[in-house]
Amino acid sequence: GIERIGNNCFRGFGGITSIQLPDSLESIGEYAFYECASLVEVDFPENMDSLGRDAFYHCTSLVSADLENVKLNAIPYNAFEGCTSLRSIQIPSSVERVESGAFKDCTQVNKLVLAEGVSYLGAEAFGGCENIKSIMIPRSLRSVGASGENGPFGAGLVSASFAARTRSIADGLFRGCSLLEDVAMPR
Repeated sequence: GIERIGNNCFRGFGGITSIQLPDSLESIGEYAFYECASLVEVDFPENMDSLGRDAFYHCTSLVSADLENVKLNAIPYNAFEGCTSLRSIQIPSSVERVESGAFKDCTQVNKLVLAEGVSYLGAEAFGGCENIKSIMIPRSLRSVGASGENGPFGAGLVSASFAARTRSIADGLFRGCSLLEDVAMPR
């Protein structure tokens, strides 16, 4: 079966509404579905271990992108930036890095789950996601990127809690989170 979808393969194809990715798929290239504005749903196969930067950039109709069972170790730069219909994001335990802008300006996202295993969040990884109001920070998170006034989260963040046995809080973690009111730390 198909193991790889190449760079720019479906870039700008406005008519694609859904795609069934085969179980054999391991890799989606850079810009593969860039600006596929009608794409609504993507089910990623368990074998997938590589996703290119900007792969789903500005897929503005994308409501569901289930990453829960993939073997990715990183969500690359701007992979889902501008997916303004996306409602929730669940980062699986296989993912160690969420790079800069990975989910930037996904304005409808109201639920974000970071699994234990995520160790790095890039600058504005979730920037502009103003409907994410609360977050549980996994114990595994060690570092974040910052860009100017912004860390990884959008300004709408109101509350944050830390997993049990958390030993340190990354530099700049809440930079730019001007509405943050409630922070719960483990005892």
